Amino acid sequence: MDKIGVVILNYKNYDLTNDAITSLVNSKFDDSTVLEFYIVDNRSENDSLEEMKKFVSKNSFDKGNEFHFIQSNINGGYAKGVNQGIRSAVSNGCDYIATVNPDITVKEDSINELHRSLKGSDYGIMGPKIYDKEGNIDRTCARKEPTLGVYFFCTGLFNRLFPNNHYIKKHYIDIENVHKSIIDVDIVSGAFMLFKRSALIEIDYFDENTFLYNEEMIISERLKMKNYKTGVNTKSFVYHLGGGSSTNLKTASFLYRELLKSSEYYLSRYKKYPLLMIKSIVLYRRFSYILIYLFKKYGYVHIKVDSYSRPE
Repeated sequence: MDKIGVVILNYKNYDLTNDAITSLVNSKFDDSTVLEFYIVDNRSENDSLEEMKKFVSKNSFDKGNEFHFIQSNINGGYAKGVNQGIRSAVSNGCDYIATVNPDITVKEDSINELHRSLKGSDYGIMGPKIYDKEGNIDRTCARKEPTLGVYFFCTGLFNRLFPNNHYIKKHYIDIENVHKSIIDVDIVSGAFMLFKRSALIEIDYFDENTFLYNEEMIISERLKMKNYKTGVNTKSFVYHLGGGSSTNLKTASFLYRELLKSSEYYLSRYKKYPLLMIKSIVLYRRFSYILIYLFKKYGYVHIKVDSYSRPE
């Protein structure tokens, strides 16, 4: 029997995490598959851990499933937090590890589909097709490796001025018009990923040198270095509700700084871009941020953030 460890990183919003747990527990599974949950609280500084424990017990979810609750002593960001759950799942003998955002709703036998396509294959990671809460496809669930043009035309001001430009069409795979059950991609969405245990051990887990953002791009590079393929199972689908947008300028600015820091690290460490090129990309994105903010007059810049690692 294959054991799948489900790792969810919570930050303050335990109601959202409880909804994700409910969705996962109520999913369909083969008799040859069992789930174990690893719920990591990323130092929420509220009653998140106790509230989640009470919710699981109240709904008797722990009667047929094993739950492990982990309290992080610091909020070191996404990678550091999720690695705590992954390492615990690995040490407990899980054969596959799913990293799941708290704002995910799983439909039908999505995990079964991912598990079946990953088992016995040369893929190290498999992602599902992802829809947003309006039912539109989330194009980040199937991407090609970013080129230099992607950083100028798929983000920032040029992305808004030319929303259907050549680089967008090349970078994002039109997954709705793909007629294969498994497709090869370079990057899946970080909202829901299923890994082989052996792949995570071989790449030494997530790179903890970023606080937030670019984790799925970095993990894809680490897997590629070890000759693992990345795929999307188009028969598996989940809904990504989104953590919402920050309407607080201080928080939005902090998150944008973290995005730029993570991008710089990724481009330098993994893509080996020259320093001048990296600084040009960062300068363009800073300039775009300021312009878009000014265009909105007295409104705030809205950056989508995931509630599990949003700082104060």
